[in-house]
Amino acid sequence: MINRLLFLSLLMASVVPANAAVSVALENPSFENGLTGWTVQKGDGMFSTSPKAVSMGESGLWIDDNSEKTGVLVSSPVPVVENHIYEFSFWGRMESASPSTNVKLEFYGADGQVLKAVPVQGSWGGASVKYGYGFISYGSKSGAPVGAKTLRIVIETWGRATGITSMDDFKLDDVTDGKSAEVPVEALLAVAKAAKAAGKSMPKIVVKTDDLKQVNDRIYPKWQKLADFAQQRKIKIGIGIVFESLEQDAPKYVAWIKNLQATGLFEFWNHGYDHKEWKEGDKTLREFSGSTYELQKQHLTRSNQLAKEKLGITMRSFGAPFNSVDDTARKVLSEDPDIQVVMFEDKVEGKVALPRNFAVNIENPTFVANYPKFVEGYVHNLQAPVFVIQGHPNNWDDNRWNNFVQIVDFLQAQGAEFAFASDFAPKAKP
Repeated sequence: MINRLLFLSLLMASVVPANAAVSVALENPSFENGLTGWTVQKGDGMFSTSPKAVSMGESGLWIDDNSEKTGVLVSSPVPVVENHIYEFSFWGRMESASPSTNVKLEFYGADGQVLKAVPVQGSWGGASVKYGYGFISYGSKSGAPVGAKTLRIVIETWGRATGITSMDDFKLDDVTDGKSAEVPVEALLAVAKAAKAAGKSMPKIVVKTDDLKQVNDRIYPKWQKLADFAQQRKIKIGIGIVFESLEQDAPKYVAWIKNLQATGLFEFWNHGYDHKEWKEGDKTLREFSGSTYELQKQHLTRSNQLAKEKLGITMRSFGAPFNSVDDTARKVLSEDPDIQVVMFEDKVEGKVALPRNFAVNIENPTFVANYPKFVEGYVHNLQAPVFVIQGHPNNWDDNRWNNFVQIVDFLQAQGAEFAFASDFAPKAKP
């Protein structure tokens, strides 16, 4: 069991720095007490609470949208200050590909009439839960108009799309001073520690590092730093090779890869042949998205061939450049005899797919290793069996590197098992 009371007590005890977000109390924001504090305005039977909808705790909001009719669930009203800016956030998961659930803030005057929210630059005022693997953090900002006295969080199903949506851990902050709430790392660490102490099985971790290549047979120092660190910590690391780098004679580069492969701590995987992006008219094409079947087939086959000829390695795992895969690429991958596991995908025929959870990643945003965001996403997704976490070590400065080390420290303290992508491939029959 995840100790939510411990989390909340530590969160409330934290020191609030100047110019920080100010928390606004919501009634039953995590649905631990059923639908108490929430009112169904439309869609009887559509909204309930369930342990199946949990991000953190024991209960979450379960929305079964099985019709084209609109459903509306609203929170209890909370007082607001006119001209102040409010930000809501929550953790959501959707099990169908078409978004059908939206969340927004609704402001009311003294007479109970709805007032038009003030737009906030860079925020459209609402959030729609999208299909994906695990729980993702969603949120948006709105300004309280003149005359506003209260607001409610409004959850609405809409359109013809139907499906199941899970929501949990709503939060509301006054961010008038311009800063969003900081990630409550210490409280989250306590939750993770409590989950481990309770004997909960921790998700397995696949470390996916991208874009290994060489120029003039040079091993870049940041890649060497990663290799040394993995061996010191005795953790498994996956390294994606851009295989055009093996067309030239590069004995030092080849030897470096072979030596790391021999340690048993590294898996080298197929990250495409040239990792290129280009334009054809107004259309952006990528190596495995938008390009022709012939090009994709040639690039995948040639990469696997180079791995065998130059490295003596059969490629079992694949991750697309830019993480962009189209239906053509799915067909090409399904036909390949070597590749068995595809990372950041969930529908390649005949292959094991390791989906992506955007909330649980080394980098947030891309290239920026982010320890607080990793811990936040991890703790809100402890029910997951495995996380594939991506990084680009050659783009890390000292601060980004230190954030990566903190992530590994945290995972090792949790007793997490580090694995290769290929570890999830079907086992050969005896």
